[in-house]
Amino acid sequence: MTKHLVNQIEQLSNGYDYRNESYFCNYCESIFKEEMIYPLDEELLTAKGAMKHHLLTEHGGNFFALMEKDHKTFGLTEVQLAMLSCFYQNISDNDMAKMFNITPATVRNHRFKLNEKKNQAIHFLSLVSIIDKSLEEGKLGIQSFDQRFNITKHDREKALKNFIDPETKRITIIPRKEKTKIILLQYLITALPNKTFSEQEINLFLKKYVDDFASIRRYLVDYGLLARTKDGKIYWKI
Repeated sequence: MTKHLVNQIEQLSNGYDYRNESYFCNYCESIFKEEMIYPLDEELLTAKGAMKHHLLTEHGGNFFALMEKDHKTFGLTEVQLAMLSCFYQNISDNDMAKMFNITPATVRNHRFKLNEKKNQAIHFLSLVSIIDKSLEEGKLGIQSFDQRFNITKHDREKALKNFIDPETKRITIIPRKEKTKIILLQYLITALPNKTFSEQEINLFLKKYVDDFASIRRYLVDYGLLARTKDGKIYWKI
């Protein structure tokens, strides 16, 4: 599995993202810096320890915080998510049967189906990982399934020549053709440093290259080139 996929799974399962020697909460703006010590009653917590305590006390733990996402995010029904919650809490099959008004055999069948989905997910991610490793320059992971991202060297050279001012390096026009638009977005993301940005900082960066920075910021997120916190205040390059 590629490092990018591993990092995505690790970030979701941890409940935080670790970058630039800091821990960033997936669910709010809280940040705990590695070089700091965080007091808790009579104890002193490391940044990682403080983040784990934060997830537990402020969000009810990462499992339940992640469960707050729409069931469609997981590709599961609401009943299947409820079952997972019971499995996490180690509720017995008999007690689950009473809770859902079903038989213990039906609970076991749900467990089997969920394990089946887990194995399917593992195999799917393995296929995606193989695709990621074999990509040609300019293609971007899972996006290679989309023909808009099948960009040739000629496509790239033509777009950069037609839409980038050679002196200022600014984008002259945002084209309607999606493939060309994607090439220009890739041009921007390549120039973006590997660090976190506030919304104001990302706007200042984009203003160097384009007038309609708000639309471009949205495109970068929509096309999976830029990530942001849920409140949209912190951004980083994917």
